[in-house]
Amino acid sequence: MPSNVSRRQFLFGAAAIGAIGALPVVVNTAMAQSPQLIVSAARDVKGHYVLAALDLDGNLVSKTRLPKRAHDSLALPHKPNHVLVLARRPDTFAIEINVLTGDITNTFNSEQGRHFYGHGVVSPDGALLYTSENNYEAQTGEIVVRQTSDYKVVNRFSSGGIGPHELALMPDQEHLVIANGGIITHPDMPRLKLNLESMQPNLSYVNRHTGEVVEQVYPEHHQQSARHLVVSQQGDVYLGMQFNGDYNLQFPLVYHHKRGQQLVAMKATEEQWQSMHQYIASLCVTDDTLYVTCPRGDRVAVWDRHSRDMQKLFELKDAAGLALESNRVIMSSGAGKLLNGKLQHETAIASISDIQFDNHMTLMFSA
Repeated sequence: MPSNVSRRQFLFGAAAIGAIGALPVVVNTAMAQSPQLIVSAARDVKGHYVLAALDLDGNLVSKTRLPKRAHDSLALPHKPNHVLVLARRPDTFAIEINVLTGDITNTFNSEQGRHFYGHGVVSPDGALLYTSENNYEAQTGEIVVRQTSDYKVVNRFSSGGIGPHELALMPDQEHLVIANGGIITHPDMPRLKLNLESMQPNLSYVNRHTGEVVEQVYPEHHQQSARHLVVSQQGDVYLGMQFNGDYNLQFPLVYHHKRGQQLVAMKATEEQWQSMHQYIASLCVTDDTLYVTCPRGDRVAVWDRHSRDMQKLFELKDAAGLALESNRVIMSSGAGKLLNGKLQHETAIASISDIQFDNHMTLMFSA
């Protein structure tokens, strides 16, 4: 371990989280030349759940202990060097972290009777946080709105369905697009899916000010659970599915949508869809291409955005997160690998033996 390691202990204010210490924070001099950071929820070699921050060369900058497994993180534009990491279903914690130091700077929990789905988005001015949550007593999906200054709840509205997962801000900055998975769950039965025969997943567009659902589209099969998405600068939405029906049935797992139109499947052969094992995790777009990770299939798929033709499908063991940096895509894996993705070939950035990356990755500038 480098000699510039320090140890800090932090106490959570939320009783549901309890007292947890931050792990050793490793500060790397490469930060002076590399102003961007890769941030991801992860698990370390000891089995602890952490938030890891690395520079673009794969050098560890900080590693902060989390109470349980987290899912996604988002940069906080009003607080340079800070991210908010959100609990994976069915947990309730949200933790604000300074990723340069590893310090925990704030915590809060979802309200009674609700839990997070691991995703959120911040308003363009940085003043409001929108999180997808499960109101599990009412069996409805909600978007809960909080002030980022103190994380006080100021509004909530329907997500347009059940089981809202990833959400994003549309380019008009007035609407949210939400992947509603359609699955009823309850924290007393944390991984049990309670309505597989009657689920109704959808993609919903919602006015972020009024909560009005302005448009919805539905997949061709009611067990195509809409989970993850990405939005291009032109407003194209790409949607990743997780199929919850008969394993012998095969439906497309990735779709394109444009407001006012129908969902259109990206092109792939039946064998290619089968190789993805009915599970899509992260999506990322460049000007011309769409990248998708398939952790259960140990695959990364690459499509031409304009023709919807698949350009490449290659193996990456436990493929996990994706992030766009200067029109190139950085990929992570559950085996601790970071790769620079290009259409011609993939090049290794680093292999971190102590880190098993989770399914999502955030790229952020340091101040």
